[in-house]
Amino acid sequence: MRKSLFYAAMLFATLLTACSSDASENETIADGKYEIKIASSINDAATRGVTQGNYINSGELIYVWGDVSNAIDETKDGTSWFNAWELTANGSNGFTHKAGDVKYYPGQNQNIDLFAIHGNQLHFTAGTTEFPTSVSHTIYTDQTTTDAYVKSDLLYGTLKKQAHSTSTIPVTFYHMLSKIEVVLKPGVGVRDADLANISINLLNVKPTVTFVPKKLTAVELATQGTRANL
Repeated sequence: MRKSLFYAAMLFATLLTACSSDASENETIADGKYEIKIASSINDAATRGVTQGNYINSGELIYVWGDVSNAIDETKDGTSWFNAWELTANGSNGFTHKAGDVKYYPGQNQNIDLFAIHGNQLHFTAGTTEFPTSVSHTIYTDQTTTDAYVKSDLLYGTLKKQAHSTSTIPVTFYHMLSKIEVVLKPGVGVRDADLANISINLLNVKPTVTFVPKKLTAVELATQGTRANL
C-alpha cells in the first residue's frame, strides 16, 4: 500500500488562544525588559503525517505581528506593537531572529496579542508590512519533495492576551488548507512493488489561494474552535 499526501486549496477558519506568565502580576515593568520568545505547535498533528507534523520544519520562515492587549486602558487595546517580525524555524520547536531584531513585551503590565503566518511567496517586508487584510499563498503543483510539500502548507497561529514572561511561549498553528491523502492498494494480480513508481496527478487544484486572517476574539475562537476532518 502506498500513501501520498498533498495540500489543496480548501480553507478553514479556526484558531485557539492561550496565555501564561511567570512574572509577578503586581510587578510594574518597563518597555524592553522581557524578550519575546516563541515556539511552534501545530494542531491536528496526528492527521498530517510525519513531515511538519508537530512543529514547523527547520529553515521555514514565519512572520509575526504583535498588538498591545490592554484591559485597563481600552484606548490602547489593539495598538500595533510591531509588524512582520521575521523568524526562522530552528528544527527543534523554536525560532531564531535576525541579528539584533529582538522583540520585547510592552511595559506597564500590558499584555500582547500575537498573530503568526507561515506560507509560500508571501512577499512581506520584514518589520514593515502591517497586518494583512488578505494573504496570497502559492501551492506547488509538484509536492513530491519535502521542501515543496512543507512550503505548500499554509499555517496561521495566534496567542492572545499573553502576559510578559521569561519563558518561551507556545503559539498553536493551524493548517488553513485541507490535506488530500491518496491510498493505492494492490488489487487482483497487482503487487505492492507494482505501485512503487506510479505518479499521482490531481486535476483542477488551485495553485494560488487567498486567505483572510482575522484577529478573533475569545468568543469567536470558542465558537470556531472545533474542526472536522474531511
